[in-house]
Amino acid sequence: MAGKSRLTTPRIVLLVSALVLVLVSALSWAQYRDPADAPPIPESNNDATVRTTPYHYTSEEGNFQVTWPSGCGELRIRANEPNNFVGEEETDLILVNNVTCDQYGEEGEGCSVTAVFDARSADGGEAGPEQVLARVQNALKTFGVTIVRQEPIKREFPDGLIVEGVDVYGTNAEGNGQFWVRGILASHDIYLLTAWSAEGQLWEHPEFQEFFNGFEPFAE
Repeated sequence: MAGKSRLTTPRIVLLVSALVLVLVSALSWAQYRDPADAPPIPESNNDATVRTTPYHYTSEEGNFQVTWPSGCGELRIRANEPNNFVGEEETDLILVNNVTCDQYGEEGEGCSVTAVFDARSADGGEAGPEQVLARVQNALKTFGVTIVRQEPIKREFPDGLIVEGVDVYGTNAEGNGQFWVRGILASHDIYLLTAWSAEGQLWEHPEFQEFFNGFEPFAE
């Protein structure tokens, strides 16, 4: 609902440290595509992953806008049929859309946006901090992340929509590489933005800061 905040800072800080729920999703299809609204690929190189500048991208399926960093000309898009998740009632049907980039085609370098539509709590109510943070925690476990710091976030869009959530920054168990995940609740939908770099130098990189801070869910 525009203008209404659902997450509160104390609950974010407490829950992100404590939740250990695992998100279970059966993805039913996948495709690779060169985004139509991306700038043209240089004629000297036909590799779709080689884009030397960031570009704005709109996902009608995922209901969001974002600026992908350079090297993300080829996107892997996945979606599932309505499916159930751990901790949710049998009658809850969830739709998930995931868009991923392996930067310059390199494993261990990239970013993704996951949209979870009309998410619900265990009692069938609207999604809240527990559902957002369960998905953040799942991302941390999937990547084997050791948390370095976490910060609550809040943003108000021109149409009055207020989104709140949490940023978590981490490394692998050996302290190498960098990982950044942001979980937010926008109206009835949850968005999870992630970025990872085995080489590090991610958190202060202007292109990845734009990826996170320029993200916009479509307002209802």
